[in-house]
Parts: sequence; C-alpha cells; structure tokens
Amino acid sequence: MPRYFHSLRARLNFLVLLAVLPGLGLTLYAYTKELQARKAYVREQAVLLTQVISAHHQQLIAETRQLLVVLAQLPQIQNSVPASCNAILQNLQKQYLRFATLGVVQRNGSVVCSSSPAQNVNLADRLWIVNTLQKRELTISDYLIGRMSRKPVIVFAYPLLNAQNQANTVVFASLDLTWLNQLLAQINLPSNTSLIVVDAKGVVLAQHPPSEWVGKRANLPIVQKILAQGNGVVEVKDVDGISRLYAFTLLSSSLPQANAYMGIGLSKEAPFTAAERNLQRNLLGLVMVASGAIAILWIGSNLFILHWVKRFTQAIDRLAAGDFTARIGLKDAPQEMQQLVDNFDFMAASLASQIARCNATEVELKKANERFQLATAAVNAIIYDWDIRAKTITRTQGLFDVLGYTTTEADPTDDWWFERIHPDEQKYVRNYIATMLKSSTSTDFALEYRMRHRDDRYVYIWDKGLIIRDADGSAVRVVGSVLDISERKQAEAAVNQMNVTLEQLVQERTAQLAATNQELESFCYSVSHDLRAPLRHITGFAEALAERLERNGAIADAKVRRYIEVIQSSSDRMATLIDGLLTLSRVGRKQLIHQPVALYPLVENAISLATSQAEEVDSRNIEFQIGHLPTVMGDPTLLQQVFTNLIDNAVKFSRNSHPAIIQIDSLPDRTLFVKDNGIGFQMKYADQLFGAFQRLHSQREFKGTGIGLAIVQRIIHRHGGTIWAESKPNQETTFYFKLGQVVEE
Repeated sequence: MPRYFHSLRARLNFLVLLAVLPGLGLTLYAYTKELQARKAYVREQAVLLTQVISAHHQQLIAETRQLLVVLAQLPQIQNSVPASCNAILQNLQKQYLRFATLGVVQRNGSVVCSSSPAQNVNLADRLWIVNTLQKRELTISDYLIGRMSRKPVIVFAYPLLNAQNQANTVVFASLDLTWLNQLLAQINLPSNTSLIVVDAKGVVLAQHPPSEWVGKRANLPIVQKILAQGNGVVEVKDVDGISRLYAFTLLSSSLPQANAYMGIGLSKEAPFTAAERNLQRNLLGLVMVASGAIAILWIGSNLFILHWVKRFTQAIDRLAAGDFTARIGLKDAPQEMQQLVDNFDFMAASLASQIARCNATEVELKKANERFQLATAAVNAIIYDWDIRAKTITRTQGLFDVLGYTTTEADPTDDWWFERIHPDEQKYVRNYIATMLKSSTSTDFALEYRMRHRDDRYVYIWDKGLIIRDADGSAVRVVGSVLDISERKQAEAAVNQMNVTLEQLVQERTAQLAATNQELESFCYSVSHDLRAPLRHITGFAEALAERLERNGAIADAKVRRYIEVIQSSSDRMATLIDGLLTLSRVGRKQLIHQPVALYPLVENAISLATSQAEEVDSRNIEFQIGHLPTVMGDPTLLQQVFTNLIDNAVKFSRNSHPAIIQIDSLPDRTLFVKDNGIGFQMKYADQLFGAFQRLHSQREFKGTGIGLAIVQRIIHRHGGTIWAESKPNQETTFYFKLGQVVEE
C-alpha cells in the first residue's frame, strides 16, 4: 500500500472519495445516455432529409420523362418544323428554368430546333444520342458541359418514332446543374450542414456549401464511403475540419443510368455541446460536495481522533527509545481511549520488569560465551552444535577463520552447510553422515572434504563429530569441530605432483635417449656399410664405362647415352640423400651453443643463398618482406639452417607466382613465420610435411630430397620450440614456429 495511505486521516478521506464514486458513475452514465440520444436524433434528421430529397429526385425524373413524352407527340416536334418547334421549346424553357436547353437532334448530330436556335452546333459525338436511338427509350447522359448552353448539365433524351416506327430523331432536355446547386443553397438546412450529390462514377453533381469539386471526380472521404457502401450512416471528418454524421442513399429511379447518390452531413458539435455542458455542471457539483466533506473530515479527525493518537505515539516513541518508564497517564479520555491507555500503561510496566531480568541473564551469558570463544580461537576451529530434528546448526566464531563467514552471515539451517560442500563430494558426505547417524552403534564420525569459502575458493576441512542419541538410540544432536587442513592437503598435492613430474621427465628423457641412440646406430651402420661403399662403386664404374664407350665410339647411340646419364643422375641423387641423412644425424648429435642470436642477419644470409641457387632466379620477380624479428637464445648455426631451408622452400614452391611474395615476420606472441604465395597444399597432408623423405609433389615438378623440413623440425624441437604449417591450395603457405627464450623484442 502507498505510504500516503498509512495515515488514518488519509484513509478516512479515501472513504469519502469512495462514497462519491456512485454519484460520479451516475453522472457519467447520464452523460453517455444523453450523447446516445442526441446522436440518434442527428442520425434520424439526416436520414429524414435524405428521404425527402430522394423523393424530389424521383419526381424530377418523372416530370422530365412526362415532358419529353408529350413533346414527342406534338406534330411541330415530329415534323421538325424549325419556326414552330423553336417557339414551343423557348416557351417551355421559360416555364422550366431547371433546363439549360431543350431541343431536337437528328441521328447525324444536326440540331433541328432548340430553345437556343441562334447557335449552330453539331452533337454527333454525344453518346446519349446513340444510346437513345439504340434503346428506343428514355436515357440519361453522364455529367458534361453543354455545347449549346456552356453550362454543366445532365441530358435527358427521348426517341421520336416516325410512321414506319423508326427512330432517327431525339428530343432532349439538359438539366442545368448550376440551377440544381442554387436550389440546394435555398433549402433551409441546419447550421454547418453539408449536402452532396454524386453519380456512380464519383463525379460531384451538386454540393452545398459550393466547392471546386462540382463537376469533378472527387477523392473525398465521404465520396469514397458513398461509392463503397451505397446506403448507410457514417461519421466523417470533412475537408473543412468539421466532423459530421452523414446519411447517404441511392437516388434510384426506373432508369438505372439516372441513379445517383446523395449524402447529408449534420455537424455533431451543436447537439453535443449541451450534453457536455450538463456533464461539466454535474461534475463541478460533485467536486464541491467531495471537497466540503473532506475539509470537514480533516478538521473533525484532528479534534476527535488524532489528538489522542498523538499522545499514544509520543509514549510509544519513548518506549521504543529505551525509556521503560514511559506512561500515558490520561484520566479524561473517552471510554474507548481510556481502556487503551490503561492497557498500554500496564504493558509498559510489565515490559520494564522483564527487561531488567533479561539484562541480568544476558550479562552472565555474555561472560560464558566470551570464555568459550577464547577457548575455540586458540585452536582455529569451528565448534558446532547440530540439532538434527530442528535441522539447525549453531557455530562459533571460528566459522570466520575457516570459511570467511561471520555467524550472522551464515544461515543456521543444515542445508546451508551441505550446499557449500564441493559438488564432487557432496553426495558422498551426505550418505556417509546419514549412515553413521542411522547406525545405533556409531558414537562419532570423522571425514575430510572440501568446503566453499566466502571468496568462492574451496578449502579442505577435517570434520569430527560426536553423536548424541536419545533413549531409543535415535540421533538427536551432533557436537563436533571442523579444522582447516588446506595447507596439509596442498603440501601433499605438491609432493605428489613433484613425484609425477620427475617420473614423467625421467621416462621422457629415457625414451629420447633410447630413440636417439637407436637412430644413430642404425644410421651410422647404413651409411658406413650399406650406402657409401656401393654408391662409390656405382659412380666410379659409370664414369669409367662412359669414358670407354666414348673412346670406342659407342656413346653416339642415343639410348646408350641416356642409360649412362640415368645411372649418373641416380647416383648423384643417392649421394644427396645420404648427405641429407648425415645432416639430420648431425643435428641430433650436435652440442647446442646457447647464446643471444639476432635473427635478421640469418634471414639475410638465407635469402642470399636461396636466390643464388634457385633455378631461373634472375628472370623471376621475387619480393621479400622482412618484418620485426626478435633476438633469441639459441645455436646460430642451427637457426641459420632453419631459415635457409624454409626460405629455400618458399622460393622454390612460388616459382609460378608473378610476383612471388615471401614474408618473414613475427606475431605479437613472439611466433615467427615464413609465408609465401606459392602453390600450397591440402591441409589433410600437413602431418606428412615434417617426416624424413616425405614429399607432397613429384621430383619432376620440384626438385629436392624431402628431408629439409625434418631437419627444421629437429632443430626447433632441440630449442624447446614447436613448428606447424597452414596452407590454402594455389594461394599461400605459412610455416609458424616458436623458439624457446626471446632475449629482446
């Protein structure tokens, strides 16, 4: 409830307002009913006016039909004698001012006679002539500007039948829409009333008040409603900004082409003004009545209620502040108030006596608790008392020393304790303690587990509890202590990890030494006995054979020469492979020299060597981009071999790129890389790159032994680093590697 309603006076005022609500509801209800009645009245008036004008429309069509039928029967009209025909039509126009022109026209559009005989016009292009002659009945045209009268008109036409019952001539009457608009202006309509007449195409035939839309297809809201619904009542806001209630209907007749729509809109402002004025007057009366009642209640509540309440409040404030001698002591209060005063004074006296006894008991308990806390603080432990049936645990201040919680922060329920046990051990601890409590022979328990500290880290504790049972053997309490054994656990974990690490290092070193020794022994044996000696024999005899054949003239045979060249090239390749193996062996056996090595000179030397040995290097466009390279700790000779092999590969495998771009740089995390825009490779073969004699391209495409990257990997591993490659076929290849210690960025 809002703060304002806490006041008794405010609540009384609210009740007064609630009492006024029924009157407010009745006022609004009466206003709604009056609005409905006035709206219905406006609707009825609009519909009534529409019906009256619709009747005039039908009468106009009937009178025009009758006039044309009579004219069609006159001999002067049938014979089309101009003099007599013109006289009759001129007299009729003076009697019927609503017609702009009366006349007789032939099929070819020639006007035989008319009420305006001086004008010589041809009406052959008027559709109403064709329609009348075809249908042989009364027809009505669309809105048009009369060619004879120069006025907006609608033409009524009737066929003239000759003795052979043929229709070649039409008698017509043009209804003057200007006259129609003047007639609408003379109708005694209510203030702000709008009247509009439109045809089926949306052309405004007449409108009151007059506007520029007469004779035009109007895109007005009321016109859209009329064309969409045809008949009904709607509320529309007109272009003049006045909201009107329109009633519209179809001005139907026996001729479909004579149908038009008429709408009358009555302003809502005048009828509803009186209803709104009545509402304002009634609301003002309600406000005045409510204001008077609230003012009276405000003054009366202060005199008869709040005066005594303030006396009570003052006494209660003194009692709350610790003054247990506070009394109200009134003797002249009203009967109900006096009873409250006596009860309050009696309660205050009883409370003062109880407080005195509690203070004495509290002093004794405080002294006992201080002695107990000093005893537990000496051992840095939590002493607890667990009431199993109540599921609450009382703990000492040692809770802060062990877990970082004060006794006021910790929830007394046992769930608070169990929820902070490590998730991996929570189920085991619950089951273990539950088992010990259920066993009637168990008198205590002890176990180690992890608890969540206030700073969200976990500490190891040792929980020792003494189980207290009732006469039936059921556990009712557990009194115990909790010690922090994290330091001991950390020491044990450190010792165990050290042992595991030492054992792992010994195993790794032993395996490395064994593999190296086996590799060296196998390699030395192969090179010494199985490779070098036979290869020298093959090479020597191949050269001798070539010399002998050349002296005898047999070398001229192309096949013989080819055989000799294959033997010699294969021997040379074999020698190259053996040299590669020797290099790989030396890398593994060479004593590392650890010294600061600047990498930039090594890269420069590698580029110079690679460009001097590469095929067709003079005709190639190679761009080397060297970034920032750090100074590292390592063997300069071996590191020179790393850059020489990697840059040589980049030059070789980018020979089809124009230009070839080779980038040597380092990343922010001290990772070095050599990148080229060469042919690349599929990443699924990346694991084969660093194996000895492993090649991803044929010897015919790119020459090489396939041992260069194996040497690079061996050198980087000996420096305590790693190497890997990333590539996109026909786009780029990047070799990343990390060395051990970086001396200078």
